[in-house]
Amino acid sequence: MRPLCWTAGVLSLLGSLACNSVPTVEQAQAKMREAAHHSSDRSHALSARQPLTLEPIEIAPVEHPLARLDQAALVQLVKQAPDKLGSVSIGRANRGALFNGVQMPESHLWELVDPDRSWATEETVRELASAITAVAAEYPDCPRLFIGDMSKRRGGYFRPHRSHQSGADSDVGYYYLDGPGWYKKANAENLDRRLTWALIKALLTQGKVEYLFIDRSVQALLKEHALQVEPDHAWVEQLFGHPGGRAPGTIRHARGHQTHMHVRFYNDEARETARRTYKLLAAYRKL
Repeated sequence: MRPLCWTAGVLSLLGSLACNSVPTVEQAQAKMREAAHHSSDRSHALSARQPLTLEPIEIAPVEHPLARLDQAALVQLVKQAPDKLGSVSIGRANRGALFNGVQMPESHLWELVDPDRSWATEETVRELASAITAVAAEYPDCPRLFIGDMSKRRGGYFRPHRSHQSGADSDVGYYYLDGPGWYKKANAENLDRRLTWALIKALLTQGKVEYLFIDRSVQALLKEHALQVEPDHAWVEQLFGHPGGRAPGTIRHARGHQTHMHVRFYNDEARETARRTYKLLAAYRKL
């Protein structure tokens, strides 16, 4: 005797027969087709929940502008056209120099406190301008932002700073509720948290920021706002999880930064140029 094998469609049909009048053949066939359709939908849904296999993506590092020059060509470039090397960030931020620095340009989006103290590498200038421009694009009514000390034209010791020597640093003002201002202590009454957080987020998401030095009192205000607007609270907690400045976080406390933030950029290209050319620049007295 063959075992009975009841499908969901047959069971559904029998339940209908038990409660209603006997259907026609056409009605019974329609119910069977409907049951089969639902069963197929369930199979597709289960299939859709299976993990997808994606093709691997190869990410190649960006080639350095001097990578294809042999030593002889590099020597000739240093001797005859050192200005073609691009920006060179030499040494460390607190003990270094700058070669082929560029000046932060003027703009209606920002105001330079002192143009003579606003030199940096091409990367620093590009990344800072890009972040401020992104804020203005998102909030067209935002006020101008003040930019303070960056580096001297050739870098080196820069009073009253301990850093700002290699073109990687910039002092940047906060956005205030009552309009542009420079070197004003930011607090709960005057800090424009929305715009200042937008600037910090724009800087961080570019992936070029090494450190942000911000007073812990200002950090607390910005963290409170970020937790209200950002869906990823774990990311926010991680960013603001090092208010004492000793742990290896990106946003750190530093005394004297209630009036402005200090941004340090990685400058991978300018540092690699220094590694390739510093000895030649020194040997041919170009520094």
